Amino acid sequence: MKEHLIYLLYEQFKFNCIIHHFNSIGIEISKFELNNNQIVLDLIGFPQDGIVEYHIGPDHDTYIRQRLGYYFEDIVERMIEIRQ
Repeated sequence: MKEHLIYLLYEQFKFNCIIHHFNSIGIEISKFELNNNQIVLDLIGFPQDGIVEYHIGPDHDTYIRQRLGYYFEDIVERMIEIRQ
């Protein structure tokens, strides 16, 4: 199952690379969206309301679904920049 989730995220990355490429040469493509990262979060059981709290050891962590989406987008953007 893990390999399939990674594949979904990789397809999201490839899609973002294509969109970035077209935008960089002056062709703006903004109507298309691919949200595989949201599908992956659904499949691993991350709640739709977006908040998960973990009480592990002395640390208390809160994970917000929207924030995870931002982290994913940031990582993909950095990977695209490194790739060029």
